Amino acid sequence: MKDSAIKKIIIENYKCTLPILGKTSVTNGIATRTDLDVTIQFPLAVPDGIYEWCVNAPRLLDIETEEFPLLNEIEKPKKAAIGDEFLAALKRVSAAQSKDETKYVLNSVYLESERDTLTLTATDGKRLHSTTIKANGQDFKAIIPSKAVERMLKYAEGFPSVMVNDQFARFTFSHRVTIQCKLIEGMYPNYRQVIPQSHQIAVMFTGKALLNALKEALPASKAAFKQGGYAYQTICMTVNRTGDTVFHAPSTINEIAEMRFPCTSATSLWLIEENDSVCICFQIKNMIDAITAAGDGEIELTTDGDIYPAALAAFRSMAFTAIVMPLENQ
Repeated sequence: MKDSAIKKIIIENYKCTLPILGKTSVTNGIATRTDLDVTIQFPLAVPDGIYEWCVNAPRLLDIETEEFPLLNEIEKPKKAAIGDEFLAALKRVSAAQSKDETKYVLNSVYLESERDTLTLTATDGKRLHSTTIKANGQDFKAIIPSKAVERMLKYAEGFPSVMVNDQFARFTFSHRVTIQCKLIEGMYPNYRQVIPQSHQIAVMFTGKALLNALKEALPASKAAFKQGGYAYQTICMTVNRTGDTVFHAPSTINEIAEMRFPCTSATSLWLIEENDSVCICFQIKNMIDAITAAGDGEIELTTDGDIYPAALAAFRSMAFTAIVMPLENQ
């Protein structure tokens, strides 16, 4: 692990009432830092003791190590070994976590281990990202708080082995970093029921080209948003029967930027007989996050029309699905 990453862990300012929690404990070359909700352990070559970071170096404090909170023992854990896809998968879904701390169950990533797979899912109620990777171990379900997700993406490297019970989850990574957290209590929403099982419109795009087009529209969309409000921070997609697609992004309140973007498939599946085209509007940031997570390859977008969710799936490359709820078409 890089020294700079270790320094970031040590000097990170946890907002806690107990002074001991702002320090770092070192025992047998393993440093431990905790705010009680999330605990991080990593190798650090200094003598045993309690430290604080001072002038680019750890300073030993006159505090007994027994006063430092230890890792909670995980009793009767379920165990799984996960491949090196885990951190990339975690990053793909984490963008869809809720930022509203009052929705504590959604302020998380949901892990579901079954047979030889691990499914990671996050949703804020307006969008959903879900991906499945290989795993080897026991079946379990766990709601991982966003703080632990953030720590793993920031500090961990390699692949983890996982221990989970009803209260805690411990991720021990191949690069000798361990992150343990309290699980969020409660029932995660049945996300599978919002993933469409059939569709009337299907269009295939190249992810990289579509993402670049949307990113070009984003600054103008943000400027229009400041002038005219939420309705202007959107991207509208008009699809006709041949699959040709036009994106409309408001650059100002009175001006619309138009981007013609042909799909890579020859035709779209079209079962809505009464319409020659359908216009669907999305929050542009949600669409950019979904396409970024899906990757540069071919992406299939499916929907049933302008009032239905859109599902984006990475085609052939990985098991990833994103659901983006539409906005009212004005």
